[in-house]
Formats: sequence, structure tokens, C-alpha cells
Amino acid sequence: MIGKQKNFQLLAKIHNIPLEEAEIIRLEIGNRLGPGSRYQVIDLLAIGSLRLVYFVKDYEANGDLMALKMLLPYFFLESEELLEDFIDNLAVLQEIDHKNILKIFDFWKQNTLYFYTMKYVNGCSLEEWIKKQPNRISLSDACRIIIQICEGVLCLHDYSGHYLLHPGNILLANNDISSIKITDFGLQHLMPKKVWLRAG
Repeated sequence: MIGKQKNFQLLAKIHNIPLEEAEIIRLEIGNRLGPGSRYQVIDLLAIGSLRLVYFVKDYEANGDLMALKMLLPYFFLESEELLEDFIDNLAVLQEIDHKNILKIFDFWKQNTLYFYTMKYVNGCSLEEWIKKQPNRISLSDACRIIIQICEGVLCLHDYSGHYLLHPGNILLANNDISSIKITDFGLQHLMPKKVWLRAG
């Protein structure tokens, strides 16, 4: 994520496209989409270099709240191999079921856009949690956090990898350091180098 921003102008600059084109992919609040129109858009949560993240309600899962990620199409346009790698990689990542890895559920294509859903985590990132601490983090808390991250990363390495692990990609369910969830894994390496340079 780009600091949980909702800036379509920055998105257009990163992908070197007109602002009007970037804003076309904005989903309207209240719209339904996905297989059987099961997901209803509640809000736009963030805009990242690779994806837009929406807060949605899943009507086929008792109204569960989910994070819907829309993959931006621009970095697939230059290479069919990137697209094939992405689809293969996501199919592998869907198999992961680990307490410290945020589970990927549905994956589908709609028009020229690709979507996937993950369980919505009500809480903060590890980065946000660290900034809120008034004092130095205790050794026991640091160990509790690090052990969970290592267990999650070890599981990921059996499948793919993370490629961009940092405190902003580690979530604390209900702001609890005993419930670490790693997210945003396995896709960053697909983005062309020139897009990374513009993002930087």
C-alpha cells in the first residue's frame, strides 16, 4: 500500500496513465460484483502500487466482511508471461491455510480486471502498533511477534515467498500482538522495474 492513500492522481503517475483512465477503475459504493454478485462494495480502503483495496460484504457467507483487492491491469499489458505467472502464483497461494497468513478466497476476472478476496482484519498494522507504543517494546512482546512472523514466512516459503515483507504488511487482528496475520504476499515481483522506480 502507498500509506493507505486514496489518491488516484498518484496512481496515474506511477502507471504513467491519464487521471481519467485511473479513475475509470473506481468501484461505486453499493455496487455488487464477483461470482453471482456475492460481494457488495462498502468503501474504498486504500490505493497501492499494484492494487485497489475495497471493504465489501459477502452475501454468500452470512454477510461476512472481506477485503476485496482489484489488481491493476497496467503491468500485465506488456507481458503475457507476467499474467500467467500471476494466475499460477495466486492459485498456489489460495492453498495456504495457516493461522499467521491472511487467507485468499475467491479469485476471478471481470472485464479486463482481476479480483481476489481475503478476510477483513479489524485491527492495525504492526507498523501502526509500534508507533503507538509509549515505551520501548518488551523482549517478551518482541519475541511473541517475531515467532509468529517466522512461522508465517516459513509456511510461505513452502509455496512461493513474500518479496516485500515489512511492518505495514503485517496485521494485528483486534490490535492483538498474539494474532499476527501476514498479507500482501507473492505478487510484488511481478511488477516491471520501471513501475517500481516511479512508485519510489
